[in-house]
Amino acid sequence: MDKLPGGTEHASPSMADLFRAPDDLAYPRLGDIRPGVIREITAQGLKVELGTGLYGEVPEEDLSRLPDEDRTALGIGQEVLVYVTDVDDSTGGVELSLYLGEKERDWLRAEELLQQGQFWEGQVSAYNKGGLVVYFGHIRGFVPASQITGLRRNLSPEEKVARLAAMVGSTLPLKVVEVDRRRRRLIFSEQQGRIARRAWEQEQALARLQRGQVYRGRVRALTEYGAFVDLDGVVGLIHRSELAWFPVEHPCEIVQEGQEVDVYVLRVNRNRGRVSLSLKRTFPDPWPSVMERYQLDQLVEGRIIRRTGAGAFVLLDDGLHGLIPASDLQQAGWPEEDLAVGRRILARLVRIDGSRRRLGLSLRRVRPSELAAWRRHQQAVAAGEPHEPAVPESVS
Repeated sequence: MDKLPGGTEHASPSMADLFRAPDDLAYPRLGDIRPGVIREITAQGLKVELGTGLYGEVPEEDLSRLPDEDRTALGIGQEVLVYVTDVDDSTGGVELSLYLGEKERDWLRAEELLQQGQFWEGQVSAYNKGGLVVYFGHIRGFVPASQITGLRRNLSPEEKVARLAAMVGSTLPLKVVEVDRRRRRLIFSEQQGRIARRAWEQEQALARLQRGQVYRGRVRALTEYGAFVDLDGVVGLIHRSELAWFPVEHPCEIVQEGQEVDVYVLRVNRNRGRVSLSLKRTFPDPWPSVMERYQLDQLVEGRIIRRTGAGAFVLLDDGLHGLIPASDLQQAGWPEEDLAVGRRILARLVRIDGSRRRLGLSLRRVRPSELAAWRRHQQAVAAGEPHEPAVPESVS
């Protein structure tokens, strides 16, 4: 049981109970919380219909307690919640309080937020040495300093007060952690509110993702088995097998942390908050058309993605990959630093290996004039200057 304003004990109703059909309600009693409809606005106050043929009056004195914006918004036909402050048995007159009714509505909303575990965004109106003051409608709420993110315990009293003062006027995500109407106590947690908002944002982002669609994201982290991509609040995984149309030993061969990529959504598990992504499915498998686009003795360029005892594996710009044998690397005469993982190289296509879906490449069969032209092109690109074609025409 809660003690409502005026000293009357009354069972705590739900919002749905309060807004059931007015005709189902008995004659008003002192301390009742009733829904009503504004039927008349005068200089003396409001006339509110509480049910068919049943009216009450809200005096001007009560309206003056409302914030200016709330009072200005009042209009004929508007549904309101009122608190019964007086019932005259001799005349049948009923005096109402819109201010207390709205305050009760706020308590009910706070209890619903507590039960549902939802967050609410509120503006800080004041502070004291213990925390922040936030008004929830017409109720004064409080955020203890221990429930504020980043407010360390080892701060000096002066630093703590300065931090709290700087937060006045800011809007914070808050979660209700205690509602005690009897003691007029409403406590919020900014820390839990931030967690709840993050969970809500993730739910919203998950709801937007559709299987089979392509989205832009940023690579957040790499592991041995795949790359994690942030899609505006939701982190999905590109498994290593979905990074390229050829076997990948480590995701760093294809993507880097912080890189923006287009990804294809394979699966969305909204219950577990998991998203499976693919990078390779954002473009067609390049191998079936390899014979249309490549011919032996052609010059190609790409990026070295892996060095092994077998040689250097190269990723071409269209998604194909090739191998420069170790023996060719040794005979090519390139400086070792130019053959490091991540460096771009110019090579000649010497074999198309259909069984391994791999190209055979050679550095030593690139002519000095072709290599010099390609390097001039690389320098011009780096300097932002006009430049020759990236890959010179090959000479048989």
